[in-house]
Amino acid sequence: MKSLACLIFVAACGSSSPPPAPPTPPPAAPADAPAPVATASWFDDAMVKMRGFSDAMCACKDMACAQKVGTDMSTWSAQMEKDHPEQPKLTDDQTKTATELGQKLGECMGKFSGGGSGR
Repeated sequence: MKSLACLIFVAACGSSSPPPAPPTPPPAAPADAPAPVATASWFDDAMVKMRGFSDAMCACKDMACAQKVGTDMSTWSAQMEKDHPEQPKLTDDQTKTATELGQKLGECMGKFSGGGSGR
């Protein structure tokens, strides 16, 4: 989950305010241990939540709204990392979906970066 959340968060951040310091990574799994595969329901649930954040960010009309969505997303992401400390191996389709959502979120966040008023 951490890799998915980080992928989406990094893609979304663009040139907006710097992200919070990353948490200490969990202990590394043995080198020969395969990464867990994200289950369809787990991934679908996470993508529904990320679509909600993306839609909310794109609907924002001012920086206060964008900061609120960013804070809510960071809080959710931190909780997901606690709940799912393992780093899942995503399928190509899952990676594509997560990347597309991250890009959309980043584009919407971008309207509030660069010193503009966001209007």
